[in-house]
Amino acid sequence: MRQLLLPIGIGLLTPIVAMLGGAPFDIPGQNPPAAILAGSVAVTLYFTATAYGLVRERRLASRVSWPISATLLLSLLAVCLLVTLLEGGMSWLFGGLPMLVSGCLGVAIALLLSYRKPVPTTTRSHTE
Repeated sequence: MRQLLLPIGIGLLTPIVAMLGGAPFDIPGQNPPAAILAGSVAVTLYFTATAYGLVRERRLASRVSWPISATLLLSLLAVCLLVTLLEGGMSWLFGGLPMLVSGCLGVAIALLLSYRKPVPTTTRSHTE
């Protein structure tokens, strides 16, 4: 149970990452597409890096890594629902949905990266 507290905390910080990612393109009183896209890219990179770090250390036990990924995505879903409930209206379309899709994409990329096989290296002796 203790190992699942970190993914929950990571998921709860997602709106902050999305706001910081979209801040350079933000216009007061508006929600421009560039800010939504930049926030989504930031969330994707955030989830890829954190999920890769959490799953990579448990790579040998593949059954151990799925609860971590599921906890990340469930905490993200909870945050998206919370944003929708607090803000109301069309906030799910501009805030919740891009975060959810970007987080799922980030976890999928992290899982693909963590389970790829390393490239075998060959050592050559330089004897003359």
